[in-house]
Amino acid sequence: MSNAVSKHHWLVDVARALRLPGAEDLSAAPGDRTPDVWERVTAATGIGDAELAERLAERYVMTIADIGAAEPHAARLLPAIVAVRYHVLPLRYTDRTLDVATCDPHDVDAEREISRLATRAIRWEVAPPAAIREGLGRAYAGARTAAPGREGAASVAPAGNGDGTRRGKEPTHLLVVDDDPETGELLRAFLAGRGFRVSTARSGPEALELLGSDPSIAAVSLDYYMHPVNGLKVLSSIRADRRLRDLPVVMLTSSEDRNIEMSLFEAGADDYVVKPLDPPRFFLRLRAVLRRRTAR
Repeated sequence: MSNAVSKHHWLVDVARALRLPGAEDLSAAPGDRTPDVWERVTAATGIGDAELAERLAERYVMTIADIGAAEPHAARLLPAIVAVRYHVLPLRYTDRTLDVATCDPHDVDAEREISRLATRAIRWEVAPPAAIREGLGRAYAGARTAAPGREGAASVAPAGNGDGTRRGKEPTHLLVVDDDPETGELLRAFLAGRGFRVSTARSGPEALELLGSDPSIAAVSLDYYMHPVNGLKVLSSIRADRRLRDLPVVMLTSSEDRNIEMSLFEAGADDYVVKPLDPPRFFLRLRAVLRRRTAR
């Protein structure tokens, strides 16, 4: 590949260099998320995830990651929110190195931050985005999560090991509303791993549409800072709807402003959690809200 700055995402340039069918018609900006571009490349060229991973591994002299063989303790070296942000999965480690599955070996920022946090040199192994998402669900939530998309149904956890599913009952259906795809995916994977059925929305209007069409949603995680409609307005719309006014809502906000806290509770929030998000802490808040509502 040329040293000149490309107008395309590096994965598009690689697809063209490999002369994959349909690659010349591909278009993706350098700043586009690699998992999204990966899916565009496989769809446009007709090759599968496994073949694209093999092509990249060969091109960059990398190992193909065995997601299923990831060591459980490796995830302790990297916070879940960082793993989801960079779409990577810790696989195994020594005193000096950490092997990490990635679909983006070009991500220098990811390598730098992960190396700093893990205090080890990073060795990339290539894996498709879908495989990494599955591995993240197991590593950080203790169970396999569903395929990515608007909605994911978690595998049912054994009785006593999960909180979203009880023996003989359907999983509790949660709606995660956040315009930040990284936070939304982190919560989806974590909650799905706890046995919940999880749907996601990227905006207030989309959330209200889902709530209006799906009565099985039992609780909502709602981000405060969203555009064009912020979480407070969405919450007010929920409480103004006779069918939804008792629906449990936990707000997420990056502000510790007391006035915002008061406005959230005045608008009808059941609880709120301040970002940066700590999934286990958020889960305890959500579980408490669900228990309070059930006890009424």
